[in-house]
Amino acid sequence: MQSSSDLLSAISLLEQSKEGWGPIHPASSSVEQSKSEILSLPTNLFHIIPSKISIGKIADWTSEQSAPTTSTTTHSVAAAIANVTGANDDFNLVVSNTQSQRKSYTNYNQNKRRPTTQSQPPKAAYNQEQNKQNKQKKKKATLSYYQKTKTQNYKPSIKVKKSWVLIDKFLFGTLKKATTEPLESGKGYKTPEPIDRHICGSLGYYDKKFDRASAKQPLTLEKPQKLNGYILQPPASSEDPLLNNKTAPEANVFATDDAIATLMAASKSELPWDMAVRVSEGKIYLDMRKLEGRNINLWHSVSETSSNPPSVDEKNVQSINSAFSLSKEATLVNAYLQKQAFKEDEVKKLGNEAVPFSTGVFNLAYKYREFKLSDSINLLVRCEINGLSKETSGDEEMSLKVLNEYFPAEQNQYHNVADWKTSMESQKTSIIMAEFKNNSAKMAKWTAQALLSSSKQFKLGFVSRQSPKATKTHLILGTEKYRPEDFADQLQLHLYNMWGVVKLIIEYVQRYLQENNKQDCEFVLLKHPNRDRLDLYEIPEGDDADDDESAVASSEDEDDTSTIADEAETL
Repeated sequence: MQSSSDLLSAISLLEQSKEGWGPIHPASSSVEQSKSEILSLPTNLFHIIPSKISIGKIADWTSEQSAPTTSTTTHSVAAAIANVTGANDDFNLVVSNTQSQRKSYTNYNQNKRRPTTQSQPPKAAYNQEQNKQNKQKKKKATLSYYQKTKTQNYKPSIKVKKSWVLIDKFLFGTLKKATTEPLESGKGYKTPEPIDRHICGSLGYYDKKFDRASAKQPLTLEKPQKLNGYILQPPASSEDPLLNNKTAPEANVFATDDAIATLMAASKSELPWDMAVRVSEGKIYLDMRKLEGRNINLWHSVSETSSNPPSVDEKNVQSINSAFSLSKEATLVNAYLQKQAFKEDEVKKLGNEAVPFSTGVFNLAYKYREFKLSDSINLLVRCEINGLSKETSGDEEMSLKVLNEYFPAEQNQYHNVADWKTSMESQKTSIIMAEFKNNSAKMAKWTAQALLSSSKQFKLGFVSRQSPKATKTHLILGTEKYRPEDFADQLQLHLYNMWGVVKLIIEYVQRYLQENNKQDCEFVLLKHPNRDRLDLYEIPEGDDADDDESAVASSEDEDDTSTIADEAETL
């Protein structure tokens, strides 16, 4: 085989055209001689070219890299082929297609990121691995705790008789989509503006020393000797002497703020509850049933929307951490702080009249406010105000509620959050976010009540047991102030939806009365114990919803005639 130098010497004999590309006419003898020499070369001279490389161009100037690069090579594919053998150093192959070699990079930081245990002693490396595994187990347990499906089955808050007629069901999905009438612009929805028809009562000023309470310097929650006057049962809407047409001549629906707030927050509730809907002479009255027995839905619930709610098992009803005991404790703690937080010697009178019913040991005021929901709905609501706060801009009406901590035997109620007394100072935001999740139904209801009364402040108190099993002694660990509108945003509550739920249910009752030509009748609106819906029952004449004990009560309570105050004394 001849070398490539023979080929080059043969090519050098070719004459170059002075007129450009193309043949030279006429052909000279030297050209013919060169042509014959080229044709006489062996055919296996170019076998070093890989079979996958096709030659379709005269020349290729695009494969050479012109920009700086960090690659380990700067040669094109053609150059790589030409350098296969050392004997062909002066040979450069012309290729048709461009195949760029994939760049390779050196990761100089990989050793910095990779944990090294070679220099560590065996015990230190073992401890490091154990800590890593413990963190993974804790994270997995936390996720499973919050994603755990509810396994408790609740009983109805009231016994449903066979004679009751189920006339409709309101699914929570429907309630969440309910709205008021849209604005004329088409952007947004209308919300009713309140009209104050009557204001009465007296309010104490808030003692700001409670704002200085902390986990390091807590205040003791004072407990009275007797509970008389602490557990209030204001009259039903049909029994209130001011909740009628004398106060608002055009009103045709009457309710307490407790009932309206319950409807507004209905889609967030988990525990069963029931509401009386009474119709007299075409006027509708909405009421929550009075506190009696062991109806846990009538007290302040605790961890109702938690992934691990307190047990409602009747066998554990006497346990300090049962659903009933915790609800009773939360109700009393709210009453104690509402009494203690407002000054007795500094009281301001609202309106010209006293409250027409007993307010127990509290200084309370009530607003009778009219809301026009539609042409057919004029709603008169009795709204409660807890107290006043002195601010630089003037006196501000306040709604005060309490969140209480408890200690389940099996685990902390927040699972991955330390107890309040050790973490309130450093993890207050985490505690509040946990409360948003565990008590969203109760807090939504409180927020709705504050919005109904147009309170300027919504204040939350944080109270914990002095020791895990001490249900009679509590410490005040601090307070937090909010604007009701801001708090509603955090709970993802929208006024147009809240009022939309109220409007939806009242309109249905009105339509049912009109279609059946009824002026006097009674209904029960029942939150289904284990389904996300509200059931509306019509009670036939002669039946009374208040005749039956709650299904939550145990059999031993059937003969119990004690008052609610006596029941609370056992706490």
